Amino acid sequence: MDASDAYRRIDELLRRNLAKEKEHGGHRAWIQVREVLNEEWGKHLTHAEAQALIEAVLEPPKWYRLDVQPSDQYGILGYEYTDAEGAHRTREYAHYFDYD
Repeated sequence: MDASDAYRRIDELLRRNLAKEKEHGGHRAWIQVREVLNEEWGKHLTHAEAQALIEAVLEPPKWYRLDVQPSDQYGILGYEYTDAEGAHRTREYAHYFDYD
């Protein structure tokens, strides 16, 4: 799997998780590293590789990270995130925007 394919697959996972939350009126979702590792295409990745892929894809202007889910064993288990629409709906993402 090349880098562009990996990015596309992570992006699809982010979209799928956020779509589930939006069905219930939410505008934020979580992605956990283990979700990537449990995907057929992600089984060959290490925890660190899966985390690095998530971090590489989870960037503005398409995606916005709010919080991390820490772990003593792995460092980071997952990330809370949203899309541009969700980021503009809440002040928790204000550090990404210039609200003069």
